[in-house]
Amino acid sequence: GKQSQSKQSQARCPDVQHPDGCIAQRPDLQHPDGCANGDGDMAMMEQWFGRMQAAGVRPNVITYSTLLKGYAREGNTAKCQYFYDQMVANRVKPNVQTFSTLVDGCAASGNTVLMEEWFGKMQAAGVAPDKVTYNTLLKGHARKGNTAQLEHWFNQMV
Repeated sequence: GKQSQSKQSQARCPDVQHPDGCIAQRPDLQHPDGCANGDGDMAMMEQWFGRMQAAGVRPNVITYSTLLKGYAREGNTAKCQYFYDQMVANRVKPNVQTFSTLVDGCAASGNTVLMEEWFGKMQAAGVAPDKVTYNTLLKGHARKGNTAQLEHWFNQMV
């Protein structure tokens, strides 16, 4: 279960001791398949995030996107907004994967209004959507039965 996954992750991940130590030696701390895999213990993910920062390790787009992925999967839009705001405040530029993750979280929870708001923020940031982003928009509107929006986004995609 989640507890054994947490113990496995803790066993794989050393303590963060200095700015160029842990991350340079253990890139999996920022990789989706490493300690913070975006699929589980969000409290532990935030703990690692805090430890990284306390050690002087500057979070990058992968770090933030991993946190966003975890909270998006939970449907926690408030935490998504919080960490997105932190990301931008720390001058970390969101990329297409970042925005697609946010769009997907809204699609999965059925919040198509917020889903489209994130898509608008993506465009405003000058980040071009990809097939994944458009398919996620389609998925979100399909789940809600929004046929007019499905047609609109399909036409935008092709």
